[in-house]
Amino acid sequence: MNSGSKSEQGFVLVATAVCVIAVVGMIGLAIDLGRVYIAKNEAHTYSDLTALAAAQQLDGTQAGLTRARSAVANSPMRWNMNTQSFQGTTVEFSNDLAGWSANPASPAGVRYVRVTADVRNIGLFFMPAIGPTAGRVVAQSVAGQQPLSAFPPGGPGVMPFAPLAHDPADPNFGFAPGDVITLRWPSSTQGNKQFCPADNAPQWIAQSTLGGGDERGYIQDTSSSAIRAAIEDDHIDYTVTLGLPVTMTGGVKQTQADSLEHRAAQDTNTGATTYAQYQQTPGNGRRIGLVPIVDANNNFIVIGFASVFIYTNYNQGGNKSLCAEYIGPYHLEGSGNTGGGGGTGAGVYEVRLIQ
Repeated sequence: MNSGSKSEQGFVLVATAVCVIAVVGMIGLAIDLGRVYIAKNEAHTYSDLTALAAAQQLDGTQAGLTRARSAVANSPMRWNMNTQSFQGTTVEFSNDLAGWSANPASPAGVRYVRVTADVRNIGLFFMPAIGPTAGRVVAQSVAGQQPLSAFPPGGPGVMPFAPLAHDPADPNFGFAPGDVITLRWPSSTQGNKQFCPADNAPQWIAQSTLGGGDERGYIQDTSSSAIRAAIEDDHIDYTVTLGLPVTMTGGVKQTQADSLEHRAAQDTNTGATTYAQYQQTPGNGRRIGLVPIVDANNNFIVIGFASVFIYTNYNQGGNKSLCAEYIGPYHLEGSGNTGGGGGTGAGVYEVRLIQ
C-alpha cells in the first residue's frame, strides 16, 4: 500500500509539473503573440503614413526624391509603445509599380514610393525557439500619385470659372505665375471695358467671343444657389472631365463676385494682396481655388487645371472682369509640389495608398 501511494503521488507531481510548464508556455506564447501583433500594427501604420508623406514630395526632380527620403527618415513615429525608433527602413521609387530602385537613374516620371519597415529584436520569450525569424516583423506599403481626370457631382469640385488658355501646349497654359488672369469676362467686350491685365490684349479678348460673343466665363449651372455652392462650399452638381468641353455661359451675376468675397473671407489670412504675401503667412487655403483651363479654339475642352489666388474685394458690375492671380498648374492635392512626376499641366494627381 505504501509503495502504491508513493507511486501515485509521484505521478501527480510529474503531471502537475508538466501542466505548470504547459500553462507557463501558453502564457508566454500569448504574451509573445500580443507583442508581435502590436509591433506589426505599429510597423504597418509607420510604413503607410511615411509612404504617403514621401509620395507627397515627388515632383520629377532629385530634390523631390531627397525630400521623400527625408519624410521617411525624419518621421517621429516609434514602435514598442512609442519607445524605439524604426531601424533598417528602406525607401524605393518607381515610375510604373513594376521596377523599384532606391536610387532611380532619373527622377523624371517617378510617382510611387515603397517603404519597408523591418522590426527585429522584439524581445520575445518563447517564440524564438520556433525559428530565427520569429521575433521579426516586416511591413511594406506603397503610395503614389494617381491621376484624377474627372470631378464628379456631389463631391469637392472646381470653381465655376474657366480661364482661357493662351498656349494650350505650354505647361503653364501660356501664363506665368503671378499673372492676373480672367475668371469672368465683362458683360461685353465693346466700349470702355476693364479687363484683367494678363488678358488685356486684342488676341485674348477675341477668344472670349469665339463661342458667339456671349461666352463670359464658365458657370455650367446658371442658378445663383449652384454658383454659391460651387464657390463657397466646393460642391458641384455636374461633371468636369479632362479632355471634354465645359458649358460656357453668358451673363454677369452678382452672385459670382459676392461668393468669391465670401470664400476669401473663409481664409485665416485675408490681409495678403498677392500670393507671395500669402505664402509668407499661409492661411487655411480657402483663398486658393481650383479652375479648369480651357482651349477656346477647340470647343472649350478642358486641357488642364490650375491654382489661382482669390482676392478679398471685387469691384462689381458688368463692365469689369473678375480676376485672380495665376499660381500654377494644379497637380498634387494638398501639396505645393508639382506632382505627377514633374509632368505638364494636364491633370490633377492625388496621393493615395496603392497597397
